[in-house]
Amino acid sequence: MIAYICTNCSRPTSSLYKVYSSPGSIQLTTCQACLHDIDPYIEREWLLVAMDCVLHRPEALRHVMYNREPCSSLASDEIRRTHHSMLTQAEKLFTFCYNRSWGI
Repeated sequence: MIAYICTNCSRPTSSLYKVYSSPGSIQLTTCQACLHDIDPYIEREWLLVAMDCVLHRPEALRHVMYNREPCSSLASDEIRRTHHSMLTQAEKLFTFCYNRSWGI
């Protein structure tokens, strides 16, 4: 099941990082399309993520909207698909309004 997206290019992916045997040791997954880390925000403090969201950084917004679990890990696939669909529409609306307000 594809549950996450790359925060740079929005490509779907199945994992954000790989966990190693030593506690707290992870390696971020690299996106096959853009060759950036899938989601570098998972290693950042929540305050920095919140500040980037306030500054309307698309990568931070994608992290919060797509790569953070909205409900428990036991949520059904239908709930996840509905949530993903709603977030995709919200992102398109935000991008349209943002580009229109700045004349892009």
